[in-house]
Amino acid sequence: MAAAYAAIVLTNAALFAAPQLPLEPKHDSGQGITGAFEGWYPNADGTNSILIGYYNRNLKQDLDIPVGPNNKIEPGGPDQGQPTHFLPGRQWGVFTINVPKDFGDKRLT
Repeated sequence: MAAAYAAIVLTNAALFAAPQLPLEPKHDSGQGITGAFEGWYPNADGTNSILIGYYNRNLKQDLDIPVGPNNKIEPGGPDQGQPTHFLPGRQWGVFTINVPKDFGDKRLT
């Protein structure tokens, strides 16, 4: 888990050092959603919880995406408590995914 965290920190540091790309104009609707890893914390039983948020790039459009091929988390099955209704903009700390203590350097997608 510490290695994954370090990789994210280093990646973010590199992104901040890179030259800025021009920003695309904001859109009221028709844009996608990106999940956001926000950190993790240990649980008393030795498992870990991964904190997830998202960014809905629309300014005015809520999106409803049912659990299924376009809204799933793997491994572990499609439904791990993720939202199906997405508000516009950046939403922080929306849900957690619990992973076993031996999760190590495995990935969630």
